[in-house]
Amino acid sequence: MGTADASILPSNICDQLKLWEREGSRIVVTKCFMLQCNDVAEFEEVVRYDEDGGFIFGGGGGFDNSGSNNNDDGLEMETNEGSGIVWQNKARKCAYFDLKFQEKVEEFVRHYRSAQLRKMVERQQMMNIK
Repeated sequence: MGTADASILPSNICDQLKLWEREGSRIVVTKCFMLQCNDVAEFEEVVRYDEDGGFIFGGGGGFDNSGSNNNDDGLEMETNEGSGIVWQNKARKCAYFDLKFQEKVEEFVRHYRSAQLRKMVERQQMMNIK
């Protein structure tokens, strides 16, 4: 009746099982943490530093307030290889980073926030002098 090559399952079921297997092979799970930025300027600075290789290579220069992120629409986006960011959303001012970069990211944010606070205090002092 049947041959040794014949399957008990219908061919459409076998095809679907093969598709699910391929789909499962494409998914890469990355342990990550979420960084919630205080404002868009901070978000853009963190993203710029990451794009410059700061978290990956430990360099990438310092930070400024210029912001050079071209994703102004605030839509969700995945980043490419060579980035510590796994996912980001400018409208929500948050980014998910690969967990192995958590210390570097948190250190950068601490320095950034300290610098912003110093600038604010200096402006306040300048206003009080006048």
